[in-house]
Amino acid sequence: MFIDGCFWHGCPVHGRKSFNHNADYWPSKIAANMARDKNTTEELRRSGWTVLRFWEHEDAEKVVEAIRNVVTASTSPP
Repeated sequence: MFIDGCFWHGCPVHGRKSFNHNADYWPSKIAANMARDKNTTEELRRSGWTVLRFWEHEDAEKVVEAIRNVVTASTSPP
């Protein structure tokens, strides 16, 4: 499970599109983080892992419920 920070990982709701400082640095840094996140997710899934990603702004109770649902589904007998 990953909790992605809105600023660092390019949240579509809270991510920034413009920067007052280091305006040349941040867009490429965040794009690289997003590319790394995608690659990490793909690599883990290819290795058989279930990957759950949540944004830092998401409701904690909903996140816990989503995790519980996945764990329950994966541990329930067929």
